[in-house]
Amino acid sequence: KGKEGEVRLLDILNDLFPNAEIKDTHKTKANGDFRIVIHGIQILVENKNFKINVPKRDIEKFKRDIEISDCDCGIMCSENSGIANKSDFDIEIIGDTEKPVFFLTNTNTNIDKIKIAVSILVNILENKLDLHTNTLLDIKEQVKECDTMLSLYNSNKKHMEILNNNNETLVVSSRRIKFRLEKIITELTNQPEENTKKTKERCEYCS
Repeated sequence: KGKEGEVRLLDILNDLFPNAEIKDTHKTKANGDFRIVIHGIQILVENKNFKINVPKRDIEKFKRDIEISDCDCGIMCSENSGIANKSDFDIEIIGDTEKPVFFLTNTNTNIDKIKIAVSILVNILENKLDLHTNTLLDIKEQVKECDTMLSLYNSNKKHMEILNNNNETLVVSSRRIKFRLEKIITELTNQPEENTKKTKERCEYCS
């Protein structure tokens, strides 16, 4: 199951970041599952595919990997569950080198979370932001707003798809009815006068 998640995430990362270098690092010790390299910034990505919330031991291991790795920052993704003691889009500063990391929950239902997290991390490091408490709180508030906007976008997109499908059904039905009516009109128009008269005189109950 973990392998399936890794394969799926690799495809997702390549789709989300076509201009980045994506490395499969799951066989390398203390390097997470993947490494995203954008503008020289190295992001360690750890992916979890659990039915239950990611346990504390996995979180601590992830933090240790971030500390000893040569990465600049990191992301832990939980595909189908939460992460123990972490809210969605939680951001934390790890170690003496103060590496920022994001914790993302249920990424399988909203892969755009990964794109947002990467964008924020790259901006933080490129602009050398001082990650004190107020900055982190501000980032968390902005992230929440982005997440709300994404939810609304996905909801609107879903409804638009339903409307488009309904419109297509209406168009097809309309064409079918129009074609049938034209056929009936043609048949009536081309009926011999004698047959038309007989039809008009025929009783609708006893023929």
